[in-house]
Amino acid sequence: MARQTTNAVETDKYDPSLPLALCMARLFGLETRELFVDHRIPEDEG
Repeated sequence: MARQTTNAVETDKYDPSLPLALCMARLFGLETRELFVDHRIPEDEG
């Protein structure tokens, strides 16, 4: 994944494709949904 893609994902300017999201989750040892949850907002509000 290109540095620019990483930055775009981190700054909410790009949503990765499903295959990329699955690879990212595997890489970081997370569930896929954890990549997309904003932990600054309680789940029941956002």
